[in-house]
Formats: sequence, structure tokens, C-alpha cells
Amino acid sequence: YTSGSYGGNAEVEELGVPLILFYKTGRMSYKLSVPYLIVRGPNDVVPIDSGSIICNNDRSGRGGGSNSGPGSSSDSLDDCDDDETTEAERTTRSGLGDVQVEIAYDVPELTQDGPTLALTGKIKFGTANASKGLGTGKNSYSLQADVAKQFGSFTALTGVGYRVFQKIVGTPLKNTPFISLGGSWQISDSTGIKLIYDRRWPIEAGALPAAELTATLSRDLGKDWRMEAYLLNGLTDASADLAAGLVIARKF
Repeated sequence: YTSGSYGGNAEVEELGVPLILFYKTGRMSYKLSVPYLIVRGPNDVVPIDSGSIICNNDRSGRGGGSNSGPGSSSDSLDDCDDDETTEAERTTRSGLGDVQVEIAYDVPELTQDGPTLALTGKIKFGTANASKGLGTGKNSYSLQADVAKQFGSFTALTGVGYRVFQKIVGTPLKNTPFISLGGSWQISDSTGIKLIYDRRWPIEAGALPAAELTATLSRDLGKDWRMEAYLLNGLTDASADLAAGLVIARKF
């Protein structure tokens, strides 16, 4: 669940229920995520990946142009028509979200106790229905490197990456870097906690960067089951105000 006003007066809420398949063999791992989305907010606001939004005035009926896609982009609701939004203009739409595929490779360690490096490539396919305001209908791509170094029960974590958006007519989205910094603690054999700070550079010139702090609790539930619960706090207007989620995993 994600909720935020993104610097405006109207709240945007999103509930995502993804089916996630993960497979690992040797140093390679593969992940497929197929989400079902329920979005409620102003009719001209379209959520996109990484907590940013797009203002699509073509959907609101207050702007001109084609109905084929978003008309302007923003990392804040200030540029949308939220001040004029009535309850009738707040819509709830649902359907398939953007399907995401990830492929990761664990680089061999140079020393036994040295840091580990993982390289990950992601493709988010524009499968969400753009006319319903569930996405842009375009693909996005990212490549990232994550480094981890263990110190007893504590592991220091850091990552850097770059994301690329497929071009959208009338919407000049910028390709931007992102970083993360944090750590994880193994409290017991079955329980761990993680705290991560994420920062993403703005997708539009003049907009604010997105920044969030995420706390995660993970616990093994027997031999084959695992649970993860997380809570996110947005630190800028380009981020959601609050997000929370629960993942239940079954190993085969």
C-alpha cells in the first residue's frame, strides 16, 4: 500500500498485489513480478515506477491533445490540477500493472572475507493500461550494482544504478541515476532487520529528487516459508508520504 500527496493537496493511493517468481542457480538469479494494481486519486494523475507521478491532462478533460498517453510529467502534484479536483473527478481504477523482469549475477569474490558485488538488470514492460491511468504504457530499463560487506551479524549495504525511460510523446522524462545506502542485522538464525536510504534523481528538469527511508523485518516461518514486512517514509515531495507491505514466500 502506498499513499502520498506528492506536494499537492490531493492524495494518491495505490494498492499492489504482485505475484513474484524467483529462481536462483549458481551465481545467476531470475525474478518475475506480475502485479495487480488498484489506484485511487485525481483523474489526471498517473503513477509510474519508483514513486514518481505523471500529470495526464488528457485524462482529466481539462487539457487538450491526444488521448494516446500522458501530456506532462512531474515529481510533484503542484503541476497537476489537484486544487480543482472534486470527488467526482477522483477515480478508482484497477487492472494489470507493469510486468517486471530482473536478471542478477553475483560476481566472484576476490578475497574470502571481502565485499560481495551483485550486478542486476531490470526491464519493466509497459503492460499497465495507459488509458485507465495505471501506467504510461511504455517500457523502462535499469542497471544497478550492489555491494555488501559483512561485519559479524551486521552487513553494510550500498548500491548505485541508472534507469532509462522509453520515450513518451509530449512527456520529456529524463534518464537518471539512483543510489541506496544502509545495513542489515541478523538478530537470530530466523530473524533479520534492514534499514535502507534510497535517493533517485528527478525525472524532470527543475523537479525535486525522491528520497525514502525503508525499514524491513524478515523472518523464516519454518523450513520452506518466509515473511517480509516493510514500512517506508518519504523524505521529499517527490516520494510517497507512506508505504507499507507484506511479502509471503514459499520455497520449492
